[in-house]
Amino acid sequence: PTYRRPQPLSITATPDIHHTQAPTAHTKHGLAAARSLTSLGHVEQRLGRIDQAAKHIGTAVTTFRQAGDREGEGFALYNLGRVEARRGDLDSATAYHRAALGAFREVGSQAGEAWALDGIGGVELRSGRIENAAVHFQAALALFRELGYQDGMPWALNRLGETALAGNRPAEALAVHVAALDSGDRGQQARAHKGLGLAHRALGDPDLAREHLTAALATYEEFGLPEADEVRIHLADLAAHSEAASEIG
Repeated sequence: PTYRRPQPLSITATPDIHHTQAPTAHTKHGLAAARSLTSLGHVEQRLGRIDQAAKHIGTAVTTFRQAGDREGEGFALYNLGRVEARRGDLDSATAYHRAALGAFREVGSQAGEAWALDGIGGVELRSGRIENAAVHFQAALALFRELGYQDGMPWALNRLGETALAGNRPAEALAVHVAALDSGDRGQQARAHKGLGLAHRALGDPDLAREHLTAALATYEEFGLPEADEVRIHLADLAAHSEAASEIG
């Protein structure tokens, strides 16, 4: 199968799928609705509407499962894992991502496998298991590269940059986030700018940190995404430290 993201800003979109199997006439409508519910739930999750997201994606999982569509079920499970991670239920998130990984491997979906590995890595990173997270993100990146999947590569690169920052390796984070900036995807460009801002701050360059964080904020605000709040906090902290330094000087 081929893979695409259905919306121009991938940060509010979810991997979509074109199935190789041909559903029978009586299942086509249900599968189309399930795919729409998966994408809708993902967008709701990104906008912070967690309960609505869980409801819609949960319905999609059931529909895909009843239709025997394991690939569709895998993508719905992956998104449900992201919802639970956002909710803070990391055990459930891991279970959903591992179930998605099993579904993708069962049908030979390498792109799906990469996204499931990314999901597992995300939970590992949230849990403070930095090296385990890096292993999963590297595996996802390798699959994306093997497939030539241009949407997945910057996502995985940004994940690796965030992992490097969490491991107190800002110079490594810089190199990875710079590579992610080459993406034509504005969502991943914003994510890369945020990572670059935090890395430059850790390396003692507040001016470059402010430049990159401001670039990230502009995109997040344009699309009304919750990441804008976090970036504003970082910028306010930079301003406070700058003011304190000026007073000392």
